[in-house]
Amino acid sequence: MNRRMKDVQNLLAEKNIDVAFFNSTENVFYLSGFYTDPHERLMGMFLFK
Repeated sequence: MNRRMKDVQNLLAEKNIDVAFFNSTENVFYLSGFYTDPHERLMGMFLFK
């Protein structure tokens, strides 16, 4: 897991939030380094505390 994901997880824990869902291509790429252009499909990423 990279530093950006760990930073978000720390923020989730600090704010007492159990899970976050990211579904924009840009946000998923920024956090994970994974890029895809899903066209008509839902693509997202859950990040748990």
